[in-house]
Amino acid sequence: MDKLLIGFTTLRPGQFPRSRDVSLTIAPGEGRARLDPDEPPTLGTITQGRLVLESESFPRFAPLTLTLTGADLVFRVRDRRLVQLTFQDGREPLLRLYCTGIFRAAFLHRLFQPLDDRLVVTRTNTLSEDCDDQTASGYLSRDVHCRTVLAVHLLEGALVTSPDYSKGLQHVVEWGAVELRRSGSGILKLQLHGARLVCDIARGNLAGLRVYDSRGPVANLSFLDASGAGVSASVAVVDTLP
Repeated sequence: MDKLLIGFTTLRPGQFPRSRDVSLTIAPGEGRARLDPDEPPTLGTITQGRLVLESESFPRFAPLTLTLTGADLVFRVRDRRLVQLTFQDGREPLLRLYCTGIFRAAFLHRLFQPLDDRLVVTRTNTLSEDCDDQTASGYLSRDVHCRTVLAVHLLEGALVTSPDYSKGLQHVVEWGAVELRRSGSGILKLQLHGARLVCDIARGNLAGLRVYDSRGPVANLSFLDASGAGVSASVAVVDTLP
């Protein structure tokens, strides 16, 4: 599989449904998509199981290059904490993913912007005795016991910050929003290294998303089933490699 279609069904004012499609393409030789349990892919909507997007053989520095059309990505930070990632089309949010939650309160997510074309997401276990607040403020210290780090490289598109954006020492984003916006040709091309994304799918709807680097989890997100209210996200296979 090298091309997938993510379908978002949302509600407009007045409770009228609206659908948007976002295509996701994996660059040949720079990542792969597979079904878990391992099954031959068939064209159409995935109804059950796990869809895994990962670096080839999942080594530490192997690239995973993804091209998105139909949506931008917006990271929102409050008080030095990454709290939300949104798939957005113009000003319309398609899907909001929250990094915080009562059952994961021990994990601290932060966003760093060391370069104009790079973002770094870190996940720190604040209950670990190997971590303290001082070391958790940076991303260069990569203690596998308490912190995982995932870098996002922008290959095509633009990085745009909100008016209330602020950045502190060690490039940590303290407040505001960072948007990875599509280029003039409608493409957002990203590259991750040593990465794996696991999409849990149940009854044809996206039920969860887990993000890993080669050392461990970076994010673990679950979604409420709101398909009965007319809100859902699905994934379909639209092309396969020979």
